[in-house]
Amino acid sequence: MEDKKINQICIIIIIIGLVAFFVLYKEEFEEKNINELLIQERNSKGKIIGKIEHVIKNYPTTNFIINDGTGKAIIYYPKETDFKKNDFITAFVEKEKENNLYAYKVIKET
Repeated sequence: MEDKKINQICIIIIIIGLVAFFVLYKEEFEEKNINELLIQERNSKGKIIGKIEHVIKNYPTTNFIINDGTGKAIIYYPKETDFKKNDFITAFVEKEKENNLYAYKVIKET
């Protein structure tokens, strides 16, 4: 094959790949509220923005209760933090049991 034909085939494959990526891509953590997350089955993931109502412990892991205006949930975060009551946070979480959530990442809003 000629170089021109090979280049055209490569460009077509790249364009098809990009179109497929944009059509099929779904965010792993979609923004949800606590009630939506707790209604879904186990292992559902979401991004929650809310206020800390109570910090159960900060060391060696962090457990706290968050309220996003639609409901409350207990979040387990496997890292040490300096969170306090009334801090606003964004948490990337996965549902575990009942109203318990596991946080992969927590960002303190300033």
